[in-house]
Amino acid sequence: MLWLAPFAMYGIVQALVHVFWTADIHETIPPLLATLLVWELAVIDLTGGSYESVPLGVRLVFTLGAPLSVTAVALWELRRLRSRHGITVRGALRR
Repeated sequence: MLWLAPFAMYGIVQALVHVFWTADIHETIPPLLATLLVWELAVIDLTGGSYESVPLGVRLVFTLGAPLSVTAVALWELRRLRSRHGITVRGALRR
């Protein structure tokens, strides 16, 4: 564990730095990217049968809880970018 910890910490820091640098491309990229990736993982969970022994209601909460909450926060962030700074997804496509 002592040998693995520095590598794990370095990887976490590098991943966070590169995710935050996506805003340098355009400010709307981080919420769009987060939404896409979390729904992709949800589809993998649904098709992979990750929670086969869990009851259906709990399985739906496990699988759809995170994507729905991340999507809500991303939509809120996109709305704030539009209302406070005038930055839209359409503006990103015109660049």
